[in-house]
Amino acid sequence: VVLNRGSQPVHGVTFASVDVIAATSSSSSSSPVQVHIDEPGAEARAPLRAGQKLLFRGHWKVHAPFEVAPQVELSYLLHDNLQCCARLRLPLTVARLMRPAKVNGDDFLELWHTPEFAEAEVAFICPARRAFLDSGGLFLLAKCLELGGALRPLQGVDEQPQGTVLAGTYPYAHGGMGSATDVLVRAEFGAPRDDPGACRVAVRSTSYLVNRGLAHAILD
Repeated sequence: VVLNRGSQPVHGVTFASVDVIAATSSSSSSSPVQVHIDEPGAEARAPLRAGQKLLFRGHWKVHAPFEVAPQVELSYLLHDNLQCCARLRLPLTVARLMRPAKVNGDDFLELWHTPEFAEAEVAFICPARRAFLDSGGLFLLAKCLELGGALRPLQGVDEQPQGTVLAGTYPYAHGGMGSATDVLVRAEFGAPRDDPGACRVAVRSTSYLVNRGLAHAILD
């Protein structure tokens, strides 16, 4: 939805997708995710008056796991025909394609220590918010890491009292082909140098690209 919050009408409003090249392999040169904006109706050709809204619709296609969120470019002309452009990053991440995994604690631990999962791990360390360090903070952290239902927290699995684990499923791990892959997440306060204000988050699955994409979504 485009809303003209100015005091003057604008015209020539367009929305166009921007291909962000994020190679999925050394030989890939196309964007793993593409956004297609539908052609607007006749109302888009009329001036957009102050306070008026204009609705654009579209869809996205995912060809492979991705790290960089898709972008679109908004362009319009002011009353004096001066062109204005703005590039926007859409809130679309690999987490939007994931579903909670149906794994129990034993399954999680077995997969976590599998060589294929361990070798593809992507991990990062970030400062923890104060709310996560207070009483009940670990529960709040787990809720945040669910990413709107993409991951399911598993209680009583992490052997560390200041840690939490979650599991999800990514549907297509290898360029849109093949079976789904389980994705495991572990967050631990105080790692790796006993700093209570630091949190280490590790993502494991059989796909390094999925791990990178989900780690990027968690950081955002």
